[in-house]
Amino acid sequence: MSSRSDKLGFSPQKEIIYNKVLPYSESVDEESNSQIADIKANLARSVQLKELRPGVAYWTARLHTYINLYGRKFSKADHLAFIQLYHELITIPDLEFKLVESFSKTLNVLLKKRNILSRDDLVLPWRPLYELVKRILYSSYEQLGMQWIPGSIEGCLKNLVQSARVYFSDESTQEMLDEWRPLMCPFDYTMEVAITYFVSFLPTTLPPEKHHMGFKLWIDEFLQIWDSYHNSPQWEGTLLELFARVAEDNIGYIDWKPYIEKFLTCYLRGFNLPVGSKKLQVARRTKGYANGVMATLIVAMMGKDQEALTHLKTFFKAVESFFHPSNAGKFTFKLQRVLHKIPQAFINRLHRERYAPESWQNRIPEDYRLTESDITMFVEAFKPVIFLAIFSKMGHLDAAVGLQCLSLVRPELVIPQLLEKTYAALETLTEPHQLTATLSCVVSVARSMLKGRKRFPEGPTHVLPLMMAVLPGIDPNDFIKCMITFQAISTFVALVPLVDCSQAHLHWTDLTEQERELCSATAAFEDFITLFMERCFILIENSTFEHTTSQDSTQAKVNRQENLVEVGLASTFSTMLNQCSPQIYQVALDKLFRYMSSRVFETKVAGKMLASLCRSTVKVNPTKALSKFIPHCSRIVLSLTSSEEVQNEVELDNELLFNLQVLSEIVRCDSAVLLTYKSTILKVLRATLHLRCKQGYQLASTVLKYFLKAMTIIYPLEYCSIAEGLSRPISEYLPIRVSSTVLKYFLKAMTIIYPLEYCSIAEGLSRPISEYLPIRHWGTTGDVESLNIQWHIPTPKGVEAAKEFFDIFFHPEIEKIKGFVQGQPLNRDELLQSLTIILNTIVGMAFILPRWNKEPLADVNYSRADYNEMHLTTGVPDTGGVFNNTREEVANLMNDLQAYMLQNHADDTKSMLHIIVIYSNLVSYFGCSKEEYNSRSHSFALVKRSMEDKLRKNKRHLRPLLIDRIYLQHDFRRINSSKGLYTANDRVIVHNLVTLSTSHYSVVRTKAQEVLLQCYDYYSASRHDTVSKVLAGLKEDKDIPHHQFKGSLYIMVGHGRPPFACIHRWKVLHDSWLAIIQAGHSEKPSITAVMDKLMVKIQKHFSTVAVNYQVTDECLKAVDPLLDSAAVPAASKPGLSPDELKEATIWLEGRNQENTRIYNNLVESLVNLIEDGNLRWKFSQLALGFLGLLIRTDIPFPPSGVRLMVNSLVHEALTVRKIAIATVGAILKQQKRPHKKMVIDPVAQALSTSSSASEEGLNPGVRSDNTWHHYDCTHPPTKDEWEKMVFVEKTHWGYYQWPKSFEVYAPMSEQPKLGRSIEELSPGELAIYTAFSDADFVERLIRFLSLEERKGKDKFQSKRFTLFKGLFRNFDDAFLPVLKPHLQRLSEDTQESSQRCLSEIVSALIRGYKHWPYEKIEKLWEFLVPILRTVLGQMTVETIRDWNTCFTAASESRDPRKLYWLLETLMESPIRGDGGSFSDASRLFVLQGCLIQQEWRVPSLLHRLLAYLEQHLTHTYKNVRDRVGNVLSWIFLFDYTMPNGNVTTSPHTQEFASKLLPRLTALKKLVIEGGASASNMEVMEVQSSEDEARQDIIKLSKTVMKWLIGSIGKMFSHVTPEMLQFLPMLAPLETVESDEELSELACLTLACMAQSLMPSHIIPHAIKALEQVAIGTSWHGKCSMLQYMQVMIFYNLYAISQPQYVEQIKNLIVGLLKDERLEVREAAATTLSGLFHCGFFKMDSQLQKDFEKLCKTKLPAKRLRLQDPQFNAEAFYSSIIQRHAGVLGLSACIQSCPYDVPIWMPQILMDLTDHLHDPQPIELTVRKTFSDFRRTHHDNWQEHKQQFTDDQLVILTDPCRSFI
Repeated sequence: MSSRSDKLGFSPQKEIIYNKVLPYSESVDEESNSQIADIKANLARSVQLKELRPGVAYWTARLHTYINLYGRKFSKADHLAFIQLYHELITIPDLEFKLVESFSKTLNVLLKKRNILSRDDLVLPWRPLYELVKRILYSSYEQLGMQWIPGSIEGCLKNLVQSARVYFSDESTQEMLDEWRPLMCPFDYTMEVAITYFVSFLPTTLPPEKHHMGFKLWIDEFLQIWDSYHNSPQWEGTLLELFARVAEDNIGYIDWKPYIEKFLTCYLRGFNLPVGSKKLQVARRTKGYANGVMATLIVAMMGKDQEALTHLKTFFKAVESFFHPSNAGKFTFKLQRVLHKIPQAFINRLHRERYAPESWQNRIPEDYRLTESDITMFVEAFKPVIFLAIFSKMGHLDAAVGLQCLSLVRPELVIPQLLEKTYAALETLTEPHQLTATLSCVVSVARSMLKGRKRFPEGPTHVLPLMMAVLPGIDPNDFIKCMITFQAISTFVALVPLVDCSQAHLHWTDLTEQERELCSATAAFEDFITLFMERCFILIENSTFEHTTSQDSTQAKVNRQENLVEVGLASTFSTMLNQCSPQIYQVALDKLFRYMSSRVFETKVAGKMLASLCRSTVKVNPTKALSKFIPHCSRIVLSLTSSEEVQNEVELDNELLFNLQVLSEIVRCDSAVLLTYKSTILKVLRATLHLRCKQGYQLASTVLKYFLKAMTIIYPLEYCSIAEGLSRPISEYLPIRVSSTVLKYFLKAMTIIYPLEYCSIAEGLSRPISEYLPIRHWGTTGDVESLNIQWHIPTPKGVEAAKEFFDIFFHPEIEKIKGFVQGQPLNRDELLQSLTIILNTIVGMAFILPRWNKEPLADVNYSRADYNEMHLTTGVPDTGGVFNNTREEVANLMNDLQAYMLQNHADDTKSMLHIIVIYSNLVSYFGCSKEEYNSRSHSFALVKRSMEDKLRKNKRHLRPLLIDRIYLQHDFRRINSSKGLYTANDRVIVHNLVTLSTSHYSVVRTKAQEVLLQCYDYYSASRHDTVSKVLAGLKEDKDIPHHQFKGSLYIMVGHGRPPFACIHRWKVLHDSWLAIIQAGHSEKPSITAVMDKLMVKIQKHFSTVAVNYQVTDECLKAVDPLLDSAAVPAASKPGLSPDELKEATIWLEGRNQENTRIYNNLVESLVNLIEDGNLRWKFSQLALGFLGLLIRTDIPFPPSGVRLMVNSLVHEALTVRKIAIATVGAILKQQKRPHKKMVIDPVAQALSTSSSASEEGLNPGVRSDNTWHHYDCTHPPTKDEWEKMVFVEKTHWGYYQWPKSFEVYAPMSEQPKLGRSIEELSPGELAIYTAFSDADFVERLIRFLSLEERKGKDKFQSKRFTLFKGLFRNFDDAFLPVLKPHLQRLSEDTQESSQRCLSEIVSALIRGYKHWPYEKIEKLWEFLVPILRTVLGQMTVETIRDWNTCFTAASESRDPRKLYWLLETLMESPIRGDGGSFSDASRLFVLQGCLIQQEWRVPSLLHRLLAYLEQHLTHTYKNVRDRVGNVLSWIFLFDYTMPNGNVTTSPHTQEFASKLLPRLTALKKLVIEGGASASNMEVMEVQSSEDEARQDIIKLSKTVMKWLIGSIGKMFSHVTPEMLQFLPMLAPLETVESDEELSELACLTLACMAQSLMPSHIIPHAIKALEQVAIGTSWHGKCSMLQYMQVMIFYNLYAISQPQYVEQIKNLIVGLLKDERLEVREAAATTLSGLFHCGFFKMDSQLQKDFEKLCKTKLPAKRLRLQDPQFNAEAFYSSIIQRHAGVLGLSACIQSCPYDVPIWMPQILMDLTDHLHDPQPIELTVRKTFSDFRRTHHDNWQEHKQQFTDDQLVILTDPCRSFI
């Protein structure tokens, strides 16, 4: 680093290491210093100029590019200066959202490499970022349409906070807790908001000595809160992210033991796995924990002891069977992700502990680090599930990633079993999926197979057998199998140098036995390649393209699969040849040449495949390969083209085309060798470039293109896995001892079609085997420091050859076209041929054809900041200026040609397309296109992620991958070096493209638009330059043809880019929007579709454009360090002078004024266009929509616009009215008058209303200092009482903690006047006031709002609510006199639409009177109460939802004391019976909605309501009972006490349940029909003739079950002991056949209770309830209880797995195995099997002995039973039950292992065979057990039968017994 400091003048933060391996690396340092000096100067000056857009935005993009080019190659001082600057920029008040997004991305990039900046280096304030996040992500204006925020900004801000929180101050944690704790009300959405803030902002990386200022302030508190919730609230998953982060950042410093079990229990529950025989699932509010978060948390909890690992093992045992391929379901996708998420997290932790470089971040304590035994235990826990999942249809890829991770640490535990399955799959012909899955997994562990020498030394010995075995997979009839075979072969041959080492034992004396065996096996490499090539030849012959007519052949295209096979074949063969020794390479070359020279293929598919193989061969060793291919191909081509007839043929012979195709591929190689054949290639080109056949001259042009490329560009010559190549003597290295590979070519080929052009072995492989041993170098990783890349550098000879070809073939075509433009004859085919040659020549020479050197245009640059081109060294050879004007010359010629053709040959579309492509290459192609780079970069990232060493990391990539990364770095430099400023030549091309984009021919338009939009991306100024030309095509002018109009529209749309009409420049917005509105009319559907698409894109991409920009003084101060002249490197320019700074301020003010003027003018223009009435209806609505986009928070909407929108409220068109309603609502929000607030002390307020004192510390819930704003009204408030009240509108305030500074609205006397005179109103307000004071206007409005829009689909509309709320808020009761008659009329009209309109207005009226004086509110309620009473009595099915929404919205965020009249009205005897059951249920429903919004603040009302409902629990009608049950569940929702909190004053579940239990005991006394016989058979029937008391009990039970179902699904606390006491009463009801409702409710109640989360102290109560059922008399209840028990145990596996509970449950089940009732015994056996299966019961010897003892219960002989008259039948039946219990127990053991055969199973099966002829039902049980065993073990019987002895197999397979 010191040498770097000396060279650079500073110590760089973090460089991109690959730059120093580039062939021109010596110039990179000077270049980077110059670049960063420019960026510092111009970025700082742009800020000083106060030009955020485009100045700061442009130089921000340049900084991004710099970081991508060089990394963070700047000093720490500069790094900190950039961070401080962007932090100040992003926190500019009201900064434009797009700039926020841009700056946040930059700041995130600067911060996210946390290793290079410690907390000592940087401290960032958290509050500005919090304010920014709150302003944008929780904007109250966005829903109103006053702010249009980009959808992508949320992710940017979250990423920024994630990176920045590391640097928040030590005190920030406490400050955040003080800020957000008051939001933590569990009943309110603010709880989720608070948790989200905590998760995003809380710092967790403080050093151990400061933990008391960090996580220790909140970890226990938050864990207790999480632990106290038992019903998965929405924020639970978010909070878990915080736990996972703090656990990962502080491993070893937090004791997680008390919570591990519950974490895993909740994780298990989140999968919603079907358990038990019913598999009934209860809907949950959340989807469970995220796999990635849980993986991080689980792994972070490991260490010191193995408790976490033990629990994880239990987890996998419980879910193991769900990974089996046959057990697919909704849960499968999420469950499969576990297979790679947890292993990846485990590997990441191991890397951090053992291989990560030293860092300032917290180190893991030594005693908490993972041990070798921990690793082994982890792998063993994963093995069973991961091998089950391999064959899953959707999980084998996850399994492959998981196996890759496990094989990095314990290859000996996973690879042998995987190989065993793979060999078996290779032998299977009927299940190709098995082969695909196992090969995918083998590919993923290939690197570990060769690397894990110490732990898995036999790994390399499997390579060759596997490679041989997979060859049959190259099957032309099975695409998937063929591709996975290529992948497998590519992987292994890239890992292993293919060198025959079989003679090594003669020269090497230190070989181990394994090495001897391996050397001997390498003799088969030659045979392998031979066999591989034969399979490939078969594939090629079966891929021949067939066509029926010549017309078909010319239009034929290769389908996608054929394309992928071709690329996969070529890349695999290329990889293979790269790793070959010279001898094996020669064999492959000879075989390929013999095949190629004796065949002729068509050129579409088969010929292309074979040519690709030839190309691969030439790349590896061009000297040998070209000597065979070029003479052969050129001879045939020259021979066949020697006659003039062939030159003029339209269709050429396949032999000529095929050989020309091979030539076009093999010239893509090293220029040094290719120059040898220059004269031959020249002859071929002379003979073929001017063939009449289009395919012929196109192939010849391709030859020319690639020949020129080979001469002129820089590229790596080889991708060999070993830096020194495979040519050294074998004494110097041993290939099997190196670890290398990556499926570089194959995986890249899977994503892009890109020729692997530069792949050959660095040196010859001619040294004898006696001097080196290749097997000792299998699999080496590359080292960036010593890659020894062989670069192809253009030589003078190569450049001269290129110039020669250029002169010979390029200039004549140029002259032809010049003559054509001047009038000389040239037919279309000849013109197309000339353009093809020119195009291919330009592409081939692009790297050395410099960009034109022209001055940038000044008239399109509206920036005051400086711009310059990025001059980068890319190794372009010196050509002496020969080609300096080539691009300009071609551009001018194409301009002339286009003009000539548009006038004379406009229908020659093929030539036009070539002109467009030439334009594209002239502007932006300099050897590598951006699209090609992006595709290759994406492909590289995929390959790197899949094949990197995730354990050691540190760039331990394979050498080919490193070379590819370096080549990408070179390409990125090429792309950025070609970017220039917008010049006159560029303008000509761009304007020509605009012309062609509006061509008459669609194919030309489409291509031109594509290239034009690329130019827009390339030159931002070009878009602004062409705006006027594009918009001119939209005018309504008969002289503008249809195609021009359509083309202009398509340019506006943007094809995947933001449309013109969303450019962030007010002038462009103004012109674009007005042009669209005034566009010409067309009835064509295609035009209409484009216009609709444009509108959708504008709505999607538009974001609020700033009118007033500002740059704060803090920003100006932040640029000073960047301009420091003492810095190294110093800024290239000084900062602005004081005068220039003043001028910048004046300029910014002028710009803001200009923006305001344009904004107002745009609004006025749109309004005028609409009001003129000349617009068509569609464009008029569009203009109205544009006006809606222009509503802002910072500038009042112009009065003319307000008037237009208000008048549009009563427009005849529904769409117009909808736009107007939303817009006027936003305008009213804009006009809202600010209301004064004051700070109060809540404690003092409490003391003023009561004598109690406040309670200190965190004490959530109801306290003496927060009850003063509860609802406790016994009479309407008087005026004096009202004015003394301090209203708290938000429901969450005060529940958890009061804010440090609590604000409420000031008294009415201090608030702004609402009832104003006309003179006091602003023009915008006056427009609204005038309209709504007009009775006719209001009458029309109400009439429209009362119309039905969509039959049966209309609902309460929040936009209308917002409109009326704004009216009543801003103008108090000014409009009530006009509205009252309509409200009265609507209340009497029972029509659905009228009631909906009334509900919207009433809700808005209640919410809108927030700041009204008491007198007006009292008068309002005098009017409203009768109306409400009327509507409450006439609600219908269609209107009930609307009224519920009405009262819910009215009650939301309002102090309940303000709503006294509403609450009391709704509480007036909701169950009356006078309007029918629906009316009663409806009143309860709307009352419920209203009270829910008040949450914990109305306990007195909840008590009143509960007391009222207790009288109606046995209501006659079902819908009333259902609603009562639902309301009860909401009442008891607030019976929740937070940790360290007070008991709620709301009703308590315990008290209510205690009242109900005695009433329900009568359920046991219901009439049970059927005698108490020996079978104890019972049937419960509820007869219609039952007396009233019994009917009431049934009704009560239904209501109670409804309440239990609702409560268990909603409540925050756990199931109470009192709830569990209902279980014995409800279990028997599940099978009542005579009452379907009762049965369904009982079933659902039991399912809810079973799946509820139970803390450990509730488990004894649950077991007690189960025991009560078990000792009861109802066998139906026992069966239900057993099913309930299995689900309950699975969903509470860890809590209930305590030894004492396990023993109790075991005794209970074993006891039920002996029940008199057969159904109970079978149910007990099923439950026992399930509990064995999930690991709850262990298969111990004592239990097995107990079952065997029961099986041996003696039975009297059959003869004695039949003949002895004294035979005791009762004793016999008792013996049968005992023996059956034992058989059922053993059967349960067998059925608990459906997919494997444990060591104890064979003997149990043998024991069961002894009972095959026992009396029924024993015999039937045994036969069913063996039938199930055969069914579940059939697929893997070959593996499972190995667990049996021969004698046991003889018994099992006995045909007479028919077991298996």
